[in-house]
Amino acid sequence: MMKRLVYLATFLLLAGLNSRSQSIVGAWKKTATILENSDGSSRDLQKLMTKSKPCLADIQYIFQADGKQLTHPPKGCDIPGLEETADWKVSGNTISVNGRQGKGLPVITATYTMTFSGNTVLFTHAYSAQEKAALHSKAAKIIVTYQRI
Repeated sequence: MMKRLVYLATFLLLAGLNSRSQSIVGAWKKTATILENSDGSSRDLQKLMTKSKPCLADIQYIFQADGKQLTHPPKGCDIPGLEETADWKVSGNTISVNGRQGKGLPVITATYTMTFSGNTVLFTHAYSAQEKAALHSKAAKIIVTYQRI
């Protein structure tokens, strides 16, 4: 009987840890933003941005349990609009983020597939033909990598 209780307790503990690690709720740091083009080429936009503004590497992205996403830049990283809030919603492995692009501008919704691995999560978005036309872009998809902090 005791052996079964130990197995049950271990199972419940591991199940709890696994479900916690699969949640977007918490503080994250963006480590890569890979833009893949239709021709197969790609580039890391995060690397390009942090080269010109190193403080961008230290921005914290907070996904709150109430569905709000906050962006906290480090002190001295003065870039307009960085402290805007967004709303997010998860359905299965899909996350939709509704971000405001400044006062008076429309809400922009981005939908990503989330893939968790340890303390990282990949947000992947494949651009539709309509999005490519609207953006005048040859981008096929974007993959944003976040690391839990």
